Amino acid sequence: MKCPCGKRICRVTSDNSYFTKHCSHYCWIYYQNPEAYPDIHFNSDHPNLKNHLRRPIIKTNCEMCGDVFSLSHSLKDGNKIFCSRLCSTNLQSCKKKALRDFAILKLIKVHGELGADDIVKLHQNPQRALTTAMVAQILKCNGYITRNIIQLVDNPKGPRIYRYNTNIDAPLGQIIAKKLNYRET
Repeated sequence: MKCPCGKRICRVTSDNSYFTKHCSHYCWIYYQNPEAYPDIHFNSDHPNLKNHLRRPIIKTNCEMCGDVFSLSHSLKDGNKIFCSRLCSTNLQSCKKKALRDFAILKLIKVHGELGADDIVKLHQNPQRALTTAMVAQILKCNGYITRNIIQLVDNPKGPRIYRYNTNIDAPLGQIIAKKLNYRET
């Protein structure tokens, strides 16, 4: 399978665990609205570099602290989700199995409405395998449904469908670490 940029999508050996139709976090953001990020002409007097196009640098927010950082169209810098190693470590150390919860919430946030079986299929970590019952239990028992972070979609004839609350503007890492509440009063 190929990304719209032309690169091959490899989710197993790369850090691209959340974006199934794109090769990186960069391409996922870029192809949501390509007109917002025009290509940059590489101006140089060197004959081999004339008229080359370069992808622009995209600014995005860290999923832990919310600070802005840059993504570039490369394998090394295109899949960042956190602005620094410190933010990644802070998420991992905030609670037991925080990365598992982060992965489930990020999949629901990126892909929209998903059932537990869809989350299991999209989850790419064989060392931390999930089952449909585990997904439902994690979302319910860890309070993501009761705190209105994850909403249940009415589906009378089938399994439960989960949706990320679009009114939330806090980063996912802070939601997990600080146990933020978005219940309507």
